[in-house]
Amino acid sequence: MGVDKKLDHDMNKKESKSQISRRGFMGAISAATAGTVLSSCKKKSTEPDPPGVNPNETGDVALAKLANYDYDTLKSKLETMFTQVGGFGDVISSGDKVAIKINLTGGNSQSTTMLRNYGCSAEDSVWTHSSVLRAVGELLIDAGAGQLYIVEGQSDEAMNNPNLGYGLVKLGLGAQYINLNNPNSSGQYTDLPVNNGFNFDKFTVNPILAEVDKYVTIPKMKCHFTAGITLSMKNNVGMVPGNLYGDGTRWNLHGPNRDLSAAGWHLPQTIVDLNLARPVDLTIIDGINTMDKGEGPWVPNAIAPVNARALVVSKDAVKADAIGMQVMGFDPMVDHYEDPFVCSDNWLRKAQEKGLGDPNPENIVAAGNFASDFTYQFHPCDENSASLADAGIHRLTPYCGQFPKDEHHHV
Repeated sequence: MGVDKKLDHDMNKKESKSQISRRGFMGAISAATAGTVLSSCKKKSTEPDPPGVNPNETGDVALAKLANYDYDTLKSKLETMFTQVGGFGDVISSGDKVAIKINLTGGNSQSTTMLRNYGCSAEDSVWTHSSVLRAVGELLIDAGAGQLYIVEGQSDEAMNNPNLGYGLVKLGLGAQYINLNNPNSSGQYTDLPVNNGFNFDKFTVNPILAEVDKYVTIPKMKCHFTAGITLSMKNNVGMVPGNLYGDGTRWNLHGPNRDLSAAGWHLPQTIVDLNLARPVDLTIIDGINTMDKGEGPWVPNAIAPVNARALVVSKDAVKADAIGMQVMGFDPMVDHYEDPFVCSDNWLRKAQEKGLGDPNPENIVAAGNFASDFTYQFHPCDENSASLADAGIHRLTPYCGQFPKDEHHHV
């Protein structure tokens, strides 16, 4: 099915629901210009940025539209965006230790799969792009940060992949990489308490997450088969050691005692718990080149690399993710088990229940671009779930849709 027909089909499907995405009514007229789905991430768009018309000079969230990762343009734009959300004064103090949580989902093996199957590098599809990491790190240092720690629950080999822009020497930030799956050099973990959480009263983590003064996250903008979307708050799933939470897989975050039939409600609640334990001080969502229809190449024959051109910055992870959802073409206030949360509760609304923030766009001031400037409509993973389940491909399909919305046992 062609891209235009596919988008029309998806818009018709969305408009039949009681809650329509922000861009539902635009689908038919914008399909021809809705962004370029890339058969290979080597293709780059040269379309210039549209002129800015947003009268808000500052806001809770800053948005920018970038065609690619040209470094000078990217760093300059990020500097402007940080100013638009109020600068670093209330985030970084001189000499602060700062952890930067990135996303290297799947590690090197999945990076190789992306390149082999899609002709697309991991950082141009499923991983935080190294240019964004480098620019953010340099701007944090300029703001007075002392030691930087790049943190993720993946191996040193993934961080130092020679085919990508990663590697501590290449980045030149004087940073230390810490694999969050491991204890510290003394063989110790520590506990982060969860105040009034849903499922957990604490998380056992690498001590660096308790020792740093500030915590920055740089997620990739993607849909997710289990959790609907993966943005700032979802990126915290990678902060706990995989071996302590499910034999290296973190299945215990998805369901109690690895009961995946409960994941539709358990994982969204756990995402909230993780953010209660380690709140985000600053988020930068990388959606310039990313992945549509899923979170990684383990969802075969379904995902599509896409040049969505989006960059989102905020000091409030809930607000950042709400506006990020609008950029993707979704309604952040949608009901549980509605697009894009086709297999789960809407964890932004669960975060609101616990006082983490307000995801209602009517109460969020955005500076820079408007969310409506981003014309690529992301596709929820539900369109792939039936065929994948029939083929027995996805590890988590048994619970998807097991609890229809009117039969939630937990609400």
